[in-house]
Amino acid sequence: MYADNIAQLGKNKKIIIQMGKSLIKTVEKVELKINKEKMEYIVVSRENRNRVQEEVIEVEEYRFKRVVI
Repeated sequence: MYADNIAQLGKNKKIIIQMGKSLIKTVEKVELKINKEKMEYIVVSRENRNRVQEEVIEVEEYRFKRVVI
């Protein structure tokens, strides 16, 4: 079984990484899988709109790809 459509919100990259680590540990405890090809993140902020965002945020062996809308 896979853990699908989970949204995590955080104010900065450090918080997102901490939450990602927590998610990974929780998913492993309940014996679910994470599809590494579908991990994505999006920045939703008026303050950070013009800042360059990273294409990928790495959390352990997982890579969250940036989505642009």
